[in-house]
Amino acid sequence: MRLASRNPAIRRRTRNLGLLAALVILAYLPALAGLWAGAWPFHDDAITLFNVWRGLGREALRSGVIPLWNPYTFCGMPLAANNQTAYFYPPNLLYWFLPMSPALLFDAILHNIWLAWGAYALGRALKMSRSAAFLTALAFALGGAVSAHIYNGHMTWHTARSWLPWELCALLLYLRGGQRRYAIAFALCVVAQIASGYLPIMVLSLALCVGLVVAWALTHRAPRMPRGWLGVAALVAALCGSLSAVFILPMLEVSRLSVHGDGLEFEAATAFSGSWATLARLLLPGFFGNNNFQWSIAGVPHEEAGSIGALPLLLALGAPFLARRAGKKGHPALWFLCALLPIAVVMAMGRNLPFYRVAFDYLPFVSKTRVPVRWMELFYYASALLCGFSFDALIHRRSAGARAERTFSWTLGVICALCAALFALVALSSPAAEFWLGRARIALANAVPDAAQLIRSASQLHGDALLESLLVAAFLAGGIYIFAKWRHANAAAARRWERVMLALIAFDLLSLFWRSAKLIAPQPLRAYFIWPKSLAARFDKEQRWETSFESGIINLAALDHIAVFNGYDALGQKRFFDFAIAIEGKSFWTAMYQVPQHSPLLRVASVSHTISSRDDAPKVHREFAGYRPRLMAREGDYHLWQWDGAWPRAYVTRNLHRAPESAQLPLLETLSRRDFEAQRRPAVVAPGTFSPIKNTPLASGESVRDWNFSWNRVALATQANAPSLLVFSDAYFPGWRAFVNKRETPLQPANFLFRGLEVPRGQSRVEMVYEPQTFRVALFISLCGLAALGALGAAQFTARNSRKARPPKSTTPN
Repeated sequence: MRLASRNPAIRRRTRNLGLLAALVILAYLPALAGLWAGAWPFHDDAITLFNVWRGLGREALRSGVIPLWNPYTFCGMPLAANNQTAYFYPPNLLYWFLPMSPALLFDAILHNIWLAWGAYALGRALKMSRSAAFLTALAFALGGAVSAHIYNGHMTWHTARSWLPWELCALLLYLRGGQRRYAIAFALCVVAQIASGYLPIMVLSLALCVGLVVAWALTHRAPRMPRGWLGVAALVAALCGSLSAVFILPMLEVSRLSVHGDGLEFEAATAFSGSWATLARLLLPGFFGNNNFQWSIAGVPHEEAGSIGALPLLLALGAPFLARRAGKKGHPALWFLCALLPIAVVMAMGRNLPFYRVAFDYLPFVSKTRVPVRWMELFYYASALLCGFSFDALIHRRSAGARAERTFSWTLGVICALCAALFALVALSSPAAEFWLGRARIALANAVPDAAQLIRSASQLHGDALLESLLVAAFLAGGIYIFAKWRHANAAAARRWERVMLALIAFDLLSLFWRSAKLIAPQPLRAYFIWPKSLAARFDKEQRWETSFESGIINLAALDHIAVFNGYDALGQKRFFDFAIAIEGKSFWTAMYQVPQHSPLLRVASVSHTISSRDDAPKVHREFAGYRPRLMAREGDYHLWQWDGAWPRAYVTRNLHRAPESAQLPLLETLSRRDFEAQRRPAVVAPGTFSPIKNTPLASGESVRDWNFSWNRVALATQANAPSLLVFSDAYFPGWRAFVNKRETPLQPANFLFRGLEVPRGQSRVEMVYEPQTFRVALFISLCGLAALGALGAAQFTARNSRKARPPKSTTPN
């Protein structure tokens, strides 16, 4: 340790890594201050999804159970199989020991530091200078794509992104030296990225890695690839496939059966396509409204975020000229990265370019891209690396020449002048002008604002545009001045101006990060995102509720163990949404389902209560035969309505109506409009199922005596005088097994969406267990991969020790 501390190179590296960590922590200063004041550090998905998933996972895993099933959303759906829950990702142990909001914030900070360090290591692996690698790390870790997505609660996107530079770094080191340890490190980074929970980033990362290998093979003289690379590639593929099986295989099964398993129609898939505003936001990220209030893509400003700061962006776009050495081609990765920029922009435009429809129809990977503008993520990665190459060339005075540097200076000046003119134009306009009022209407999306709210929103947009154009002009002017001094300075002074330029860029990125902050203050948090506790206490395990809220409060019911019919999850199963379409009477696709009006089909789903806000209360005032609402309780603006006549979540019947699947929902709607006695409550099943059951009314005492559920398990007791059908109104899904009096009995769909099984005469004990075979096989494969990795590590350790213990060869002649 003493020798290492005296090594100047190690000291400089440690200092740079420490400074990067400090800047990342400084970037989260608004979130840290908000957390101290009781605010929630992140918005949207952080509350509605990750707060719920991590809370349920913590509760189950502390009890020694893997939470395979979520009984609280969409009438039940798989939980751990959703890769975004990331229950097997080791850093998520953080959520076991900390309250949720600080755990989310510390998770984001730690992974952001890891991203910065990885980008610095990648820059050094690309043979950049320390300063250029530092700039690359700043652009990677503090750019707009990071701040926009993390403040909108995209936790798994953030964690998956943090592994990308480490993958590229390990792969590059292997290609350069051919050492197998770097290939194994690459495999482990890929597995960690998959485990972190966001597969689209993993797919994009692997595409970049393949592109890097191809670029290496095409631009290097023989031998282009390391010796034995095919065997090493097979080893890496085997390790990645086996270790990640427990994440990928269950996810593929659930995704196949989800609402988007068959893909989306063109219009739905390309709803968020890029435009000229997407490109303008690269230079002026906040001109169209900040991360809270956006009009370029209303409601989802994070989707097109890709800014790395004004100066780094111009350095990146000038890389083909600045980073090309005089008389040489430049670094091989330079041209690969330059090619990615136009590809990303073209793909991000989506349906705004005519050829995209052809690509959507004939290229499978394009049709699976739900949000085309997310291709700007690729632009973000490439530009962050390119700005490092340009900066490195300027530092060492080895760019394409003084002419290229003068052109760069003039470009900075012209864009600075344009931003200053834009500032003046905005300053002269009135916030009440129709231009800003029109933008405010777009930003407010579906809301119908009053005049005062519209003026406030227009004033906010006007102020955002004014601030953004002023800041960008100021940063560019500072860059022009520093660059002019830097070009004509001697070596010692140039080093100082280099540091000043890095400080200016760091402040630009920090200010962008701070402007992207999207906190939820304590009072709005209590008003809109906390489930009413006194009403939640009225829930009984035999009930199912629905909500009529327009926010993510739906999923928060799960933390209070309240089963809710509707919910928010992109992997809701197709059968549920087919059932929901029958309620609405139209076709749709969405990750969130809000019941627009009460329907008699909801009584089939055992919806016995509706919780609503004061404004939504009139929606529930509809009555069907025997299915009528009455106000049960209220808390503040929340109302709890009870629906008399809802079918119970578990009942026995012999009144079976057989129909093919395509006719079941219309038949169910017809039946649900009638009032049935408990002894004649109907059930709709497929033809040819439950043939031993005869259609006779129930006698007194025939019923479900009691039932309860725990993680992945439901237990019931029934009494029947003849073979009967037990209907349990939780979603039917592959992987559920039923045991009647300890004998396995097949489950079949009943009432289209739910579970049915035959129970015999007399008293029966029924147990349903969720044990998906896919998960068991995937877990076995991953354990085998883990054992193989351990054996490989032990073999490497033994070989290394044997080499150390081997005596040196004698050089004495005989």
